[in-house]
Amino acid sequence: MKKILITAPLRQDADVFEEYQKGLDSLIIPDGVKADRFFVVNDCPEVIPEIRNAEYVEINSDNVTMYQDHVWTGELVSAMSTYRNMTIRRALEGGYDYLLSVDTDLVLEEHTLEYLLKADKDCVAGLFWTNGWSNAWM
Repeated sequence: MKKILITAPLRQDADVFEEYQKGLDSLIIPDGVKADRFFVVNDCPEVIPEIRNAEYVEINSDNVTMYQDHVWTGELVSAMSTYRNMTIRRALEGGYDYLLSVDTDLVLEEHTLEYLLKADKDCVAGLFWTNGWSNAWM
């Protein structure tokens, strides 16, 4: 059986996170595949009661100003790298075959896992560009 860990750093409004979870809930899990979820909950305790079908770890980033107008400072990039590394470590320690990291403001189409597995690639990435964000760290 192949194992997939679906994961993301989580700092989100509860209503947006609920839509994200609906997308995860609708995923078609191919035969012979087990999909688990893991989140790094970052300073949004109000979403914890809303998390379902997932493991999570709660962190506090008091020393980092997060997501203010989506300005990607060096400090924020470093913090996000730390959180993403936590999810990667969880996948490695859990013996997962695949890691699917999807930001919590995206809703996945139900055939996403089938499509990604069918690609039969070591790494598949999708980028979503948004106009109007400052990229101070670049």
